[in-house]
Amino acid sequence: MKTKSLKQQIELRPATIKDFKFCYNLRNEDEVVKYCKRNRKLKREEYLGEFKEHLSEYKIIQDKDNLIGYLRISKENEISIAIVPEERNKGIGKTLLSKLKGTAIIMMDNKSSLYAFTNAGFKLRGFYLEK
Repeated sequence: MKTKSLKQQIELRPATIKDFKFCYNLRNEDEVVKYCKRNRKLKREEYLGEFKEHLSEYKIIQDKDNLIGYLRISKENEISIAIVPEERNKGIGKTLLSKLKGTAIIMMDNKSSLYAFTNAGFKLRGFYLEK
């Protein structure tokens, strides 16, 4: 899938094991960790096992020269997306998400994800409470 956003060609490609370090570092970036279901940094070995097991679910978001983020669509059709800090809030997530269907669990204070998903046509269906 290719789409034009902010004068750059964005594409999704299947992730490979070579993308592990990029995905791991992005997953453990403070702003990403804050909004993950398991809102803690993952150890390298822990994430490596999960990454290998679910490798087919990952897509790498990139432009001609740079890795921009990753998109993961689980077997249960749950969507998660992470974008590098310098490319956030540019409409990339919304553009990619508008072509997808599925579900997402988003923390209510994650305004960027709420904006991207709802503006891509996703509807809020309830709340997830935890104690």
